[in-house]
Amino acid sequence: MLFRILLGYFSAKKQLRSCNQVVIQGQPVFINKYIQSPLSFGLPKSKIYFPLDAETKWTSREIQMILAHENFHVERNDSLWKLLSLIVQAILFFAPWMYYLHRRFELEMEVVCDLKTCKKTGADIQEYGNFLLAMTCAQPQNLIFTNMTDSTLKRRLLAMKSKTVNSRLLVFILSLVILLGGSTAIGMTSGIKEKNFFIIKTKIIVDGKLVSSPEILAKENQKASITLTNNTDNSGTQGLRMQLMAQGAVRNDAIEINYDIEYKNGKEEIRTNPQIIVVPNQEAEINLSSDSKHSYKMLVVAKRQ
Repeated sequence: MLFRILLGYFSAKKQLRSCNQVVIQGQPVFINKYIQSPLSFGLPKSKIYFPLDAETKWTSREIQMILAHENFHVERNDSLWKLLSLIVQAILFFAPWMYYLHRRFELEMEVVCDLKTCKKTGADIQEYGNFLLAMTCAQPQNLIFTNMTDSTLKRRLLAMKSKTVNSRLLVFILSLVILLGGSTAIGMTSGIKEKNFFIIKTKIIVDGKLVSSPEILAKENQKASITLTNNTDNSGTQGLRMQLMAQGAVRNDAIEINYDIEYKNGKEEIRTNPQIIVVPNQEAEINLSSDSKHSYKMLVVAKRQ
């Protein structure tokens, strides 16, 4: 999409290269035989372009309104803002709402210039509406051009009639586009990574004897569970239930693991929430306190997948 924008920009420059500068109603204008509608284009400062037959195709009054409209585009640097909006749309190509936001942005640019043109030339809604209809012709294929004969003609007329458009909306949309573009660029360059996975192996030792060594794959900052049970008829579920949450620690590529351990063996119960930091491939020890004569210990080894 970025290549398409770049290609469109240089294609537009090539298309508008062969122009003759003339003065129409005291305004310098570039005449080009390849375009069919008036438009403003160029960086860093836009110029106004007319088709070759402009003075025979449009009346003096229509040309006055065209010049006023395109001058407002030039003053507001709309060509530059449209290009920036296209670039942000390309960066955020995966966001469906970005395409709507760009179209809305283009509409607001046109409507603001429409209202300013009416105010400057003294045109009423009916006269300006007829003027826009007279300007309607084949839509330029180049996405770079800022022009006044777009597919949103009906919306522009309705916006003018309702007089509800506020230029603050344009500023808001513009700020939002730049903010989102900047946030995306920061995100792309700040080394954001997918969540890590950890392989965690636990040796459960009772009275010095290894009774189990479960191994699980845990996703960072998500709970994982280990359950070792003995189902009896009278005493209910006996055994070990262990939940853990692992995350990368700050230093030495260590892994921080938070446990929620519950153990039942007859009348004996243990409930504890130990926290350990494990250096990859090195064993860490957790002692589970108990009032009974039995000793319980866990040896934990963890590493990144």
